[in-house]
Amino acid sequence: MTLENTYESYLGFTLEGDKKSSRQVIEEAIKSGVPAIDIYYHVFYPTMVKTGELWQKNQISVAREHMITATTQNIIASLYPLIFKDLVEQEDSRGKILIACPGEELHELGIRMLADIWELEGWDVTYLGSNIPAQFITDKLMEENYDVLALSNSISFNLKYSKETIEKAKAAGYTGLTVVGGRVFNVDPSLKDYVGADYLGSDFYQAVQILEEIEQNKTAH
Repeated sequence: MTLENTYESYLGFTLEGDKKSSRQVIEEAIKSGVPAIDIYYHVFYPTMVKTGELWQKNQISVAREHMITATTQNIIASLYPLIFKDLVEQEDSRGKILIACPGEELHELGIRMLADIWELEGWDVTYLGSNIPAQFITDKLMEENYDVLALSNSISFNLKYSKETIEKAKAAGYTGLTVVGGRVFNVDPSLKDYVGADYLGSDFYQAVQILEEIEQNKTAH
């Protein structure tokens, strides 16, 4: 079964609310030799995007969207032993990242997956979760020397919290870089400038490339 087939089967089962079959599809892919990280990129991520599109078009309810998200979160949690089994502990990471959904933003699945991916890439990632106040994020940034602050927004109403967080962080003396992402930024990339971020990661691949660029620039200087 190809990853495309796995995605289509997984999407179908999750939309139907068939949790058992959803899990079986993923387990079969893993057992067939598909790296767990490819499941993130090619199955979970497009499922999340498609689910968001269906919700925006009123083709599925909020309750259905939440159920699909919860199902995926549970499956991801069960995959952790497979995903991180080959991750070698290193004394020196590539850098430190603080990642969160600021303010009243509750759509955390995407950024939670990104935290895992960046950690697999060798970065030291602190994931705070969703609904995190700007002041708490700022205080955390000041406790340790973070290289990158990553924030996610899915709903335009919550953009003000990313803007507030970045402004507070800079006012408090944060000198690192800021990366934003999420559905609302993909709809209108210029919102990156509105919130005051340095980079926009439109998907997981670009988010990884951004960190490569940040690391190269740091090494160059």
